Amino acid sequence: MNQTILLLDYEPRTTVRVAEALAPLKFEIVGAKDVDAAVAACAKVEPRMVLITSVLPRVKVEDAITQLRARAGLRNTPFLVLMSGYTGHEPLADALRLGAQDIVTKPFSDDDLLQHVKALLARARQDATITADARTEMLEAMRRGSGKDGGTLTSEELFGDLLADEHPPSPGETQRIAVPPPAPAAAKAAARAAASASAADAAVARALDGTLADLG
Repeated sequence: MNQTILLLDYEPRTTVRVAEALAPLKFEIVGAKDVDAAVAACAKVEPRMVLITSVLPRVKVEDAITQLRARAGLRNTPFLVLMSGYTGHEPLADALRLGAQDIVTKPFSDDDLLQHVKALLARARQDATITADARTEMLEAMRRGSGKDGGTLTSEELFGDLLADEHPPSPGETQRIAVPPPAPAAAKAAARAAASASAADAAVARALDGTLADLG
C-alpha cells in the first residue's frame, strides 16, 4: 500500500498540481476540501504529512491545524502550509506560530514544493529516530539506577505505582472505636440496689455516731 500525503485545499486544481509535483515520491495524494472531510480521510489512512492551504472557508489555517491534530490524531504529523503571497523571512518560525513545520509560498514551482516535502519528511524521520533513541536511553539509565538492593531497577519498580491495583485497606485504616453495648436491665437494677444499700449504711453510721456522742 502506498504511503499517503493529505492535502487540505478547497480548489481541485491545487490537488492536481500537488500530485504532479510530488509524483517522483510515489505517494498517494488524498484530497479534502474542509476539516471534516480531512478528519474522515484520516479515519481510513494515516498520512505521513499534511499539506494545507493558508486560505480556507470559514476557518483560520491555525485553527484548522489545531482541529486536525486533535480530531484526527495527527499530533506528531508534519504540516506544510501553502501560503499565498508569503513575504516573511523566517518561514520555519512563522510556521511554528501556526502549528505547522514549514511554509511554501504560492504560487510554487514543482521542484520547490518537492524539495520542501523531501526535507520535511527527512526531518520527521530524524525526529522520530531521536525520540525513540532518547526514550530507550532514558529507560536504560533509570534501570541502571539504584533498585531495591542498589542494582538494576525492575519494571515493577519503575512502573509499579502506575500498574498496581488498589491495595485492600489495612486493619489500621479500617479500625473503629469500640462502643460498649447498653447494660442489661438486670445489671441496671443491681447497680441501683447497690447504690441504695450504700446510702442506708451511711445513714446507720451517722445515727450511731450521734448516739455515741450523746452518751459521752
